[in-house]
Amino acid sequence: MLRKYPLTLLMLLCTCFSACKKDIKAVGDADICLRNSTLSYQKKWAAIYTRIDNSDATATKKTVIIPAYGYFNINFNATYKLFGDTEPTEGLWSTDENCNFILKPVKGIQHTYRVKKLTPDSLVISERVGAVTTTLHFATFKCPDMNNLEYRWDNIETRTVDYDGLGVSNRQISYPAGYIKFNTDAGYELASNAFLFRGTWGIAQPDCNLVLDKGKRWEKTYIVQKLTADSLKLWYKDTVAKTNYLLVYKKH
Repeated sequence: MLRKYPLTLLMLLCTCFSACKKDIKAVGDADICLRNSTLSYQKKWAAIYTRIDNSDATATKKTVIIPAYGYFNINFNATYKLFGDTEPTEGLWSTDENCNFILKPVKGIQHTYRVKKLTPDSLVISERVGAVTTTLHFATFKCPDMNNLEYRWDNIETRTVDYDGLGVSNRQISYPAGYIKFNTDAGYELASNAFLFRGTWGIAQPDCNLVLDKGKRWEKTYIVQKLTADSLKLWYKDTVAKTNYLLVYKKH
């Protein structure tokens, strides 16, 4: 008995450790209930990418990851605005008794999401419809610093994509000759192929969007999708032509 006792004790300890390990994993994989969250999620989120998982009848899983642009505003008054690759939508948001995150647009169908991740800097929500699971990844939207924009930026690539209420189509890439220069006096100079434009620029509050020629008939609003020491990406949505533009620049 004395020789067997340590082995029995060791087996019990291993069993307890395994049980604890499973419990920790289960908690980590659980969905998040926004009603119980102490983190601030009612704010502006920048779209990062969308993951689409499609499982067919043979249980074969196909995954597609698509870069996403625009933003997702979750407001304190239970309204929201989703301004992304497809038709902009806005409406009411809520959470139900099962902790689902529900988006009910003014026009269109209701979407029911599970919150897969929420941190001070990231939000991940997922919706399953039939065999297709769509997961949207967001990061905290950061207001660009005007001082970091005050340079000349050379346009190295322009990506366009058409959209409608169902999705996007007709993706194209062009390589125009041009640049945009943001001056310290709030003036800008824009060269595109053989054309040259001048006007005013600024960062508009509270949305932190880049606005050219504010108050003019030809005013344009851009989202600063990315800004680093040597690169700049501006995203513009033409809701009349139903075309999105991603302008890619590098510092001159």
